[in-house]
Amino acid sequence: MEIDRIEAAARDLAFGPTSEQKKIRLQLEREGARQGVYFGSLAPVYREMARGNPAGFTVPAVNLRGLVFDTARAAFQAALAIHAGPFIFEIAPSELAASRQTFDEYAGEVMAAALAEGWRGPLFLQGDHFSLDDPGPAALAELAEIARQAVGAGFYQIDVDASDLADSAGATASQRQEVNARATGQAARLLQRLAPAQKSILTGGEVGQIGGELTSEADLRAFLNLLRDQLTPGEAGIGKVSVNTGTQHGGSVDAAGKLGRMNVDFELTARLSAIARGEYGLPGVVQHGASTMSLDQLARLPGCGVNEVHLATGIQNLVFDHPAFPGPLLERMQRELAGDAPGGASPESGAPHPEAGRAVFYHQRWQAWGRYKTELWDLPELVKAALGASLREWFQAVFEALRLGGTEGIAREMASKPRLGGEQ
Repeated sequence: MEIDRIEAAARDLAFGPTSEQKKIRLQLEREGARQGVYFGSLAPVYREMARGNPAGFTVPAVNLRGLVFDTARAAFQAALAIHAGPFIFEIAPSELAASRQTFDEYAGEVMAAALAEGWRGPLFLQGDHFSLDDPGPAALAELAEIARQAVGAGFYQIDVDASDLADSAGATASQRQEVNARATGQAARLLQRLAPAQKSILTGGEVGQIGGELTSEADLRAFLNLLRDQLTPGEAGIGKVSVNTGTQHGGSVDAAGKLGRMNVDFELTARLSAIARGEYGLPGVVQHGASTMSLDQLARLPGCGVNEVHLATGIQNLVFDHPAFPGPLLERMQRELAGDAPGGASPESGAPHPEAGRAVFYHQRWQAWGRYKTELWDLPELVKAALGASLREWFQAVFEALRLGGTEGIAREMASKPRLGGEQ
């Protein structure tokens, strides 16, 4: 498929009628099937990781909130350079809404990027933070509908986040985690019913809110015990578990919007991972909110038994803080987004406070991907080239820190292949 046709398809996905997105995605999937590219599940890989084979690397899951086609191309370029294998492209429903995308659009653009770069093998898409803040049937039905859209587009990894339902006032770990575990179990059961024939959805659960109290060994065991008690023999539960060991979504930011070093408890991470793997047959633990960790911190994750790490803000920072990014557009974003946020504008003038504005904008600018979607797509080619080069360098550094070099065969040999050419 010629590159100009691939690029045209990617733009049509972003700006054409929503009713046409599925058709375009399926066309790209069929082209992918002819070239050996397909959406797959990491469930077999993680099952082997739980057994200790393969081991020694951490799978990165990157949230692409915008410029998906261009950023995914940079990721594939970096992976091809070092023969990296399993890595995930993910998006949360909240990010999808803020970035004005659909699951079909996102999946199609990742497939287009893979075709543009000559990728071969599986692509891994993940629904991140499918939140449950209510254990009732209505909330589960809403999650099911969103998950149905995601799975239909090729997202065979879904992370359920019911951690808001944990009762911090509970006297025991079981009391704290009972509702979280029950809701997660119900969601996991529901997700398996959405799986393609003879395949399973890799479902994740979450213990501990990122940025809140650190996950204790007692809470991890209580959550996994309660979850296991719900399942009938042979019934699939979760295939991975997220914990909090000191990271924060967006990183640690001061009033001036400057990032500090995250205070991660690596010893706790290693203990929790040993429990998850040794006592419950899981591949380790998942680390959220980690993209602003330094490279030396990321390099410690494989040795601590972290099977997956989520990276979002670091990509966003690289784009918006890049010296090639157009200053007038950035100033407009800061003025409008910081001014919209509570506490971000002066009540007298309506202008952002100089100091508060920078910090507010830092936390608000994830909303820019959708609000300025057209402007970002239409950045000058020289700007896109500079961003692409820096993104490729960042991805390669992260992949190397996580010990992904030379792992491409693992994904191709183990990852399940749910369908070919977009067959439903």
